[in-house]
Amino acid sequence: MKTILLGLLLSFTALNAAAQSDSSAHLSEFRVYFGGAFPKGDFQSSDFEDIYTPFAMLGPLMQVSYAKAVSKNLYGGATIGLRRNAMDLDKFSDDNDELVLNKKSTPWQSIFTLADVEYRFYMPDGYLFVKGSAGAAFNRSASLHVETTYGTIEQAANKHTAFAYGVSTGLVLQLNKFGLGLETGILSTRPEFKFTDQQGKTTNYSLPMTTINLGIFGAFRF
Repeated sequence: MKTILLGLLLSFTALNAAAQSDSSAHLSEFRVYFGGAFPKGDFQSSDFEDIYTPFAMLGPLMQVSYAKAVSKNLYGGATIGLRRNAMDLDKFSDDNDELVLNKKSTPWQSIFTLADVEYRFYMPDGYLFVKGSAGAAFNRSASLHVETTYGTIEQAANKHTAFAYGVSTGLVLQLNKFGLGLETGILSTRPEFKFTDQQGKTTNYSLPMTTINLGIFGAFRF
């Protein structure tokens, strides 16, 4: 009799655990992310021989995302975010350059909306994940205003919407309904901007705006 009761108890425990595991596959989750975006490739160029040099610096990246379980390990969702990368005006001209009287700029900016697909590898106190994203980025080029002894260098900002994509991986420590995570990845878009030189000639140029990102996020599941 004790053997039968013990067997029933073990069976009930296993079924209960399986039910919990299955129900966890239908959870939703919100994340709020803050980190840094490190320009790479042409986006970090400071080569004056380029048609238009970005001089992009490390900047902030903020994201809000939602994910819904499709199965136990597979999630689908969406992300909205903002990335801003200031121009490195110290590389554009040295502070000791007597020809430059004043200089200022607005940062490069991307507001993006992405569809996400995420796969999770569960651990006792959290999970690892890999994520792929694709969507659109609403981009704005940096503006530049430099006053020199020979005149003013002026470049206005302009806007262009382009396809955007990203891949990332991360780790989440789960604390009941709340989680704390670390995520790193790449985010890229390639808008086409207009550059007008000092003679008034306008040129269209395509700029890969690619950053390597690293940040932390808080998560809430329900």
